[in-house]
Amino acid sequence: MKLTFAHWFLIIIALGLLILAFFNLAPPGLVSKINCFLDRNSPILIGIGTVALVSGLALWTAHLSNVSAEKRQEADRLLNAELKLSDFRQKWINELRVDFAEVIQLAYSFFDEKSHQNETVRKLKMVEARVRMRLNPKCDAVLERKIERELTKLVKACESVVMQSASQHSEQSPEGNAGESALKHREELAKLGSEFLKQEWEVIKDNLDKLKRGNR
Repeated sequence: MKLTFAHWFLIIIALGLLILAFFNLAPPGLVSKINCFLDRNSPILIGIGTVALVSGLALWTAHLSNVSAEKRQEADRLLNAELKLSDFRQKWINELRVDFAEVIQLAYSFFDEKSHQNETVRKLKMVEARVRMRLNPKCDAVLERKIERELTKLVKACESVVMQSASQHSEQSPEGNAGESALKHREELAKLGSEFLKQEWEVIKDNLDKLKRGNR
């Protein structure tokens, strides 16, 4: 067990009490001899005591300095860890922003390039999978769940448009109800994505502000 300053202080007090008890219980002759010894060697004993006191103070100062350095190192480690976490979060947000932009761009091109709608749906599904993997599957955040639902509805609506286009017996135009649904989910997803990215950016800013205040 590592002895602290409080432990040493209690030990010194205990030794002092033992010495006092010894002088009270010791025979008078022995006490006289000890007093004579102390009188004859008082300069040496004072020197030894002074050296011991100075050494003790130096050790205690060094101990305080080491404790302070350890605390500072621990604070620096925590700061670096938080900064790295913020960097990872920023990278995650940037990648998610790219994915959201790609989804919206594909949703627009889906209606502009009708001859490539099957390929566009395939790409949408790939980006949908990436977005889902970037979002926390165990998170109870309402906004993230809304994004997932709108993304799923957008892909399904686009698939419905493709199936209607391929059907020879469809009584609706290829851009009927399914097309209107796809447009609605595209706009809603763009809105939710923008809101989510802004929210996550605010989290990073708050964390960095807390780090700055804590590091002052």
